[in-house]
Amino acid sequence: MKSTFFNPINGLTILGLLLFASCEKEEDLPSNQVNETEETAQEVDLTTTMEDIDKVTLSSFQRNGFANRSLLTMEEDLCEKVKIEWLPGVKKMIIDFGQGCTSPRGVTRKGKIIVTYTGRYWSPGSVITSIFENFYINDRMIEGVRVITNQGFNENDKFFTFKIVIEGGKITWPDGTFRTVESRHV
Repeated sequence: MKSTFFNPINGLTILGLLLFASCEKEEDLPSNQVNETEETAQEVDLTTTMEDIDKVTLSSFQRNGFANRSLLTMEEDLCEKVKIEWLPGVKKMIIDFGQGCTSPRGVTRKGKIIVTYTGRYWSPGSVITSIFENFYINDRMIEGVRVITNQGFNENDKFFTFKIVIEGGKITWPDGTFRTVESRHV
């Protein structure tokens, strides 16, 4: 039987190579995964922004007694400086945040939301159109036209159904990146 001699230098060399190989730099995420992460963050930001616009519009309707809600009121998140110009003769409302103001919940808005309507928000068949004029939410510029149509109750008469159309929509972040939005949802 042949005896084997273990050389400690060879053992250390092999151990060193194994350690070196296991400590390689991690690979960067593939660009499509980075884009998916950014895309998801932008989608969440966009959804939050549209929800904020809905709350501002509903609060403004409510403030003017035009929301059809007498038992349940929305908690307003409008800053003190906001001016709401109510033009019922032409079915228009201008929500003007001026050069900017911060709401009680810390949301900074500036510019105008110009709202036209055919009827009360909760009345079936009503159409509410929002146009943004130099409008920003937390330094994100919002552009486009958003149309909400109340299609009445659903088949089970339990929930209102709204058709929402966004045309020429665009959200621009402070770093100059932007996302365009064209959508139709029911």
